Amino acid sequence: LFDPCVYMRALITLKGDIRVEEIEEAAKKAYTQNETTMSKVILEEGKVYFQNMPRTGCRVFRDNRSWQEIRKECERNAFKINEGELFRTYIIEEEKGYTLMMMVHHIAADGKAMVIVLGDILNNLAGREVGFKPLTSEGSELIPADQEVSFPIMFLIRYLNRIWQKTGRMFGWEDYYEIHKRFWEVWESEVRFENIGKEELEQIKEECKEKGITVNSYMMAKILEKHPEYRNVCFPISLRRENRSITNRVLLVKTDFKYNVKRTFWENARKLHNITREFIENKDKKYDMALRVRWMDTGLLDSSLMYTFCGYENKVSKLLAELIGYSGKRKTHLTVTNLTNIEVDKDYDRFQVKSVAAIAPTMSAGKNVICIGTFDGKMTIAYTKMKEK
Repeated sequence: LFDPCVYMRALITLKGDIRVEEIEEAAKKAYTQNETTMSKVILEEGKVYFQNMPRTGCRVFRDNRSWQEIRKECERNAFKINEGELFRTYIIEEEKGYTLMMMVHHIAADGKAMVIVLGDILNNLAGREVGFKPLTSEGSELIPADQEVSFPIMFLIRYLNRIWQKTGRMFGWEDYYEIHKRFWEVWESEVRFENIGKEELEQIKEECKEKGITVNSYMMAKILEKHPEYRNVCFPISLRRENRSITNRVLLVKTDFKYNVKRTFWENARKLHNITREFIENKDKKYDMALRVRWMDTGLLDSSLMYTFCGYENKVSKLLAELIGYSGKRKTHLTVTNLTNIEVDKDYDRFQVKSVAAIAPTMSAGKNVICIGTFDGKMTIAYTKMKEK
């Protein structure tokens, strides 16, 4: 909850016989068609949950600035999630069409869920039928009942919890807004894109099929080939059992992989592919971090962020911040997320979607975050880099 910068973004360009007022109305309507975007976040005695609202707190803006200017301002302004502001949509009117910039708080949705809301906006704009989607829990039922934390890790968690309960304190909304302010006074993000055309992408797919690896492993290896100094690599695993819920159902896992310059590119890609497959297929590795978080005091988790970015002093908070990678030498060098095919239509009756690009979320525990998405057969790679001002 207290992470000041895990926001997913997307850029969408539209062309056709549509007016800005229609887009604005379509976005506002989409917010009312999902229970998540008709809810606010409640923080009560260290517990966090959603509560329904009579009207949405998500917002739509018209703006004539560049999307980069809007993005930077939007990052600096904390989402008022306690008032239901979980999504923001900006409409930029241009000479030959419109650009939409969407931004969502991580507690409300992951990249797939953001695309679902985008689809609702486009279907509303086209006059298509859009049904109401209830908020489905992303709680412990996503983790198999027979999964357990290893004894040494559980012993450590209980030890940390005991210390925290004796020395820590509750955090509230004042802390949520203060940590956001403090973080963005020091840090800023840069975003740039790289595009891969249809023919080149098909060639990459054929090569990967021949070598028996995924395109995602190929792309991660290509990035690491350029930056062999990177070591801590993070990637998401989706826990979605159905694709229509507006929730965050992603686990981030971290591996200590370093590109070996003495081996060929394909040898490195194969090793990375095997590591990622093991995390996906091995339940103990897949659910390890989620299980740790489940048993850890939520106040202690928040305190590691408060220690790192807000000057909060507590020995156990400092230790956890170093273990997670918010501070110290364990900071993640690279995080790569792949939305694969962005599932929205290209052609509607009165307008066309010319491009969709998912922008990698900024991350307080990471230096470089990359988001890959494919739309209309073309791949867009969005690079987000965090740097001190």
